[in-house]
This record gives sequence, C-alpha cells and structure tokens, in this order.
Amino acid sequence: MLDIINLYQKSVEADKIEEKNFDNRILPKRLNELAKEYDITYNPDEIVPQDMDMVDSMFKAAMELIVDVGIYNISTNSVIKLEESEIKEQLRLLPGEKTYGVGNEKVTVVQRQPGDKRAPTTFGGANGGVISEQYYAKVMESYAREPLASGIHCGSVATLHGMEMKARSPIEMLGARAEAVWTREGMRMAGRPGMPMVGIMSSVTSEGQIFGDGPGAMRPEDMHLLCLLNDMKIDWDCLKKAVNTSQNSLTVDGCMCPIMGGYTGGPATTAIANIAEGIVAYMVFGAASYSICPPFNPMSGEGSSAAPTFVSAHTGAALKRNTKGLYSNYVFPSAGACTEMMIDEIAVYAGAITAGGIDILFGGAGTCGTEVDAYTGMDSRITAEIGIAAAKMSMADMNEFCVELEKTYAPTTTAGNAPKGKKFYECYDLEKVTPSQEYVDLWAKSKAKLTDLGMEFEF
Repeated sequence: MLDIINLYQKSVEADKIEEKNFDNRILPKRLNELAKEYDITYNPDEIVPQDMDMVDSMFKAAMELIVDVGIYNISTNSVIKLEESEIKEQLRLLPGEKTYGVGNEKVTVVQRQPGDKRAPTTFGGANGGVISEQYYAKVMESYAREPLASGIHCGSVATLHGMEMKARSPIEMLGARAEAVWTREGMRMAGRPGMPMVGIMSSVTSEGQIFGDGPGAMRPEDMHLLCLLNDMKIDWDCLKKAVNTSQNSLTVDGCMCPIMGGYTGGPATTAIANIAEGIVAYMVFGAASYSICPPFNPMSGEGSSAAPTFVSAHTGAALKRNTKGLYSNYVFPSAGACTEMMIDEIAVYAGAITAGGIDILFGGAGTCGTEVDAYTGMDSRITAEIGIAAAKMSMADMNEFCVELEKTYAPTTTAGNAPKGKKFYECYDLEKVTPSQEYVDLWAKSKAKLTDLGMEFEF
C-alpha cells in the first residue's frame, strides 16, 4: 500500500489543474492515444477474451495511463503522479489470495486465471440495492440459507424508524450500523454467523462507513468497501477511509463504478481505464481485491449487454494475467427477480467474467439494484450455479454461448424495457424464508434451456 502521508503531501504540493480540464481533455485524450498505439479495439463478437496479446496490451496501456495522467484529487484540484517503478513495486506485494470471515464460515479465495476450471466463489447479496427495514434481516437470511453463498454483499437501508437516510447526517451513521447488524442477524438466523459481509452501502461518508464496524456488526475479517471516484479520481474521504482500514488492520475491497460513454469513452478505452483503476485501488487502498460494477449505460442504466460484458471480462483477464490481485464483480441484470430474462442476463455476464478469471461473483441483484426489496437468496443460488457451470466451458465455447444468448435480450435492456420481476415478499415464504415454487420451477426450466446451449450443471 502506498504511504498515505506521501499521498497527502503530493496532493497538497502538486500544481493545480482544473477538474474539467482533467475530465474533458487530459484523460480522454491519453486514453484514445493509448488505444490507438496498442491497437485495442472492441469486437461485439468477442465479448469473452480470446486474444491474450490484446489483453496484455490493455494492461500495458493502463500502466502508461497511470504514469502519464496520474490520480486526480478533487479535494485539492491536483494530480498525484506515480513512477512506474513504484507501481511495479506495489504490485509485487499482492498476495494472490485472501481469507474472509471467521470460524466455520471462513473462506479463502485463491486467484483464478482466464479459462480456469476452478469455479469462482459467490458472495450472494443485494449489491447495495435498497431494502426496507422490515424485510432487511429476512432478505439477508435468504442469502445465508444458500449453501453455495460463501458471503453476503449488503444492501442499502431504505429507512430507519420510518425516516429516510440522509447523507452526511446522524441518521446516515445509524443506518450504516443497522445495515451491518441486520445482515449479521440474518446470518445468525441461518446458523452461519461467521460468514463474511461486504459493506457499507447505506453511507457515503467516511464517518458513516467507519461506523459500520462494531459489536454485532462488521468485523475486521469482513470486506470493507473503499470506492474510487469517476474517473481516475480520489478525494480526502477516500484517503480517510484508507487511514481507518490500514491503521485498524481491516480487510479491504477496492471498488469502482464505471460509466460507459462518459469521460472514459467506449468499451476499449473504458477497459483500459478500469484496469488502471484496479491497479490504483490495489496501491492506494492496500486492497488484496478489486471489484467493479458493470460499466452502466447512462441512457438505459443497463450493464449486461455485449459492451459492458466485454469491459468487465477483459478487465479481469488483464489484471489476472499481469498481477496477483484478486478481482470481483457485481452481477447486475436489468430484469428483476423471478424472470427468465434475469437468468439469461446472469448466464451471459457471470459466464463471461468467469471465463475471464473472476475470483468472486457478487449478487446477482436484479433491476441493476434500482428497485426496493427486489433481491432474494434465490438470485445468488442461480449466480453460483451458473459460475460453477461456466468454469467447465472453454473460453471459445463460452464466447459463442454469450454472444448468441445476449442477442435475445439486448434490444430490451438497451431500450430500458426490462421486466421488473417480483419483490422479495412476492416470491418468498416470509415465515420459512424459502423461495416460492414458482421461482424454483422457473430456475429448473431455465437450467434445461441453458444446458441445451452448452452449460453443464452439477445440481
């Protein structure tokens, strides 16, 4: 991990640069130059990595991007510059594995490679999707009751005692604590209190996220999310969170929520930027792992069509082939729970990133995490089973599978017309915390279809 004091000093002493100049000229100009120099292009017929020379070129371009452009600190309007030698030194320190959770639910994740036949680990969960306080613990219990879920990614708390969450307020801090306590309660009710959780999602501030730790809440062995800012940026809050996790020996997951078509441009240049941000997350946050949301389309909000799938799968392949960093990813289908389309989207996105070498699948969380109470443990069962099945396929077969299946739903997702599906309380028995027969039957039917398309399921 880079020295925080040194990062602080560089931030305050560097020359000032207007943020709009960094966003509109410096970053996109260099990204386009690097894509051209390294002949990095997007091919919608190769969304699963097939050309490893191009994958490695993406990594080289990302390294050059960090050295040439640096990391913009919006709190000081300055750029933190790094030398290639110090980046390589930091990457050499990555362990290649990490243990999460405690007791019987402790899980060790060992780095996979593109085309790896070992299945990825699945952390079920809402991926930050909003959940009502009356259902929160039950939703978390539904994930903990899934044997294939090794951990849980928290959701965001909608209200506390009926009051909405307000950023930078006392209620935000209490919401952060409630998120972690209710997630732990769900784990306890399922008999798995040692499971690792991923949070905090109910707070944006450093003080709020830090307050997620405590008795009955987040532990040092849980994944503490530290997110970079769009794009190639940090602020004091990012570094304050890093001070907290490093000084208190807390487990960290560096993360990023990229946007397709913004300052980082199209799929090829967005992939370069995402790889660079992964390297930055490993170094600045001291993270053994890096996770990204699919690069969302700002017009439709979707992230499971060919372009974002290409970005996520190639980002993973580049980081895995050139570092010992772990890589996780948010599975965010556009359609909602208990729909055939959601399952198809998970099959394509989770399948492609599994072939690309993903270590941990987060989710899946339907409606791209935009609907309240739209998340269920059954979604994580589907994601985990697809991850296991996808790992058995060759990268060429996985690409053919993804390209053909994606065509069946892409017009609907890109038009923003994906079905909303069912709420948790509409497809789960709330007393037994078990999925409805309708949802179980739908998954059986979809598995038969995916089997015909080439997936081989174990269960």
